[in-house]
Amino acid sequence: MKLVVNPKYERFTDFLRRIPDGTIETEEVYKRNRNLVTRITHEGVDLVVKQFKVPNGLNKFVYSWLRQSKARRSFEYAQRLLDMGIDTAEPVAYIEIRKSGLFHTGYFISKFVEDNLLHTIEKCDRETQEAIIRDFARFTVEMNDNGLFHKDYNSGNIFYRKDGDRFRFALIDINRLRFRRPNKNEVINSLDRLTLSRLLTVQISAEYANLRGWNPDTLSGAVLMQKGMNMRKRVKNLLKRLFGSSHK
Repeated sequence: MKLVVNPKYERFTDFLRRIPDGTIETEEVYKRNRNLVTRITHEGVDLVVKQFKVPNGLNKFVYSWLRQSKARRSFEYAQRLLDMGIDTAEPVAYIEIRKSGLFHTGYFISKFVEDNLLHTIEKCDRETQEAIIRDFARFTVEMNDNGLFHKDYNSGNIFYRKDGDRFRFALIDINRLRFRRPNKNEVINSLDRLTLSRLLTVQISAEYANLRGWNPDTLSGAVLMQKGMNMRKRVKNLLKRLFGSSHK
């Protein structure tokens, strides 16, 4: 087992070593699908543990010798974001397990984020929504200008909180970050990933375009078109799973 611990949490080392053996009590389970995401507590500190899905045979070789694991990338990217002044869950540690000499399982441990997820703005009053939309669009533009974009920019990976008269945002699930400026197609794909109502998606896209000096109607229309195309793909894939590949 390889365990890398943030020096700030070095006193947690013995506790963290126990994570792979499953002997630590789970406080809450957030996801149990492709990856397992849970919350645990130690010395009064809430921690989130993301256990990544065991890769297939080829990817076990890739992660063993050719590419950093998702757990390691999450840990290192989190520190890199914080160094850039972008909020994210504070990295605590990552763990890599090998079996028969090949990479098997990765764990990323971070400090629990207490802020609201972005999708909760659907329930905010109109004035608050407009303020969040303005600040979120500005945050996204500034992030892209600083050479960063998130390939899974959905509202379940974005937290927000009020900070004075502005809103601040934090990113999670960051192993799919790219440290370069996105092109226009990548901007469209990022905004399309926002799992918000069509109205809020259009408003965020239009505000992003205004800040960029782009045509807001053109960008909003492109995002909605992409969203429609992706929805058709998801429906088609669902039908294939339900009825088999012969379904047309």
